[in-house]
Amino acid sequence: MTAGSCFLTGVQIHIDQGYVLNRRAARELLGKLEERAASLRRLIDQLSPLDEAVIDPLASPWQKKGAVRRKHRLICKAVADAIGPGYPEAKLFLQWTEYRANSQVVARRGIQQVAPTVRPDDMVMQDAEKTGRLVLDILDPERSLTADLRQAITFGACVKLRSQAPDAIAKQVRTVAMNGDDPTALGLTASDCVALRAYFCIRPC
Repeated sequence: MTAGSCFLTGVQIHIDQGYVLNRRAARELLGKLEERAASLRRLIDQLSPLDEAVIDPLASPWQKKGAVRRKHRLICKAVADAIGPGYPEAKLFLQWTEYRANSQVVARRGIQQVAPTVRPDDMVMQDAEKTGRLVLDILDPERSLTADLRQAITFGACVKLRSQAPDAIAKQVRTVAMNGDDPTALGLTASDCVALRAYFCIRPC
């Protein structure tokens, strides 16, 4: 009987019970994964940016005020249905109504942590979104954080610290995450801070 050992663990095994890497299959899979990753990166680069709203010079003052917020890049259902199944690991596209509903749930959760007397109306959420964009431009200029973390910062930290400037909020988020301090003061959870700490460790200031 011919014996060998596991290359990774050193455990002694019979050679007939051992496994070897199927190098051809592994390289073919790697090529496919690289192609998928490249395609996903192109999607992120194309669809993640928020465009400045084009303001109609004939619009009313109220319409102009509402148009100041940057706009998401929309795609039609046919495109979403064609691309989405290629990435079954994630729900890549959300209908706009679902996306807004999810955002508002996170917003209200963050706002309600501030004080029971704070009413999570549209104005509060709009202010949080505006400040959140500025804070995230500092913390996550490449938009590498997950949507959940970005929303937690926007509707958690930016509501909790709504009287402070964006750079001060960004500094506190980074400090709390890196030091392992109590995140509830920022409207964040412990798991949020773990993920943020991992992000900041590989992307230092």
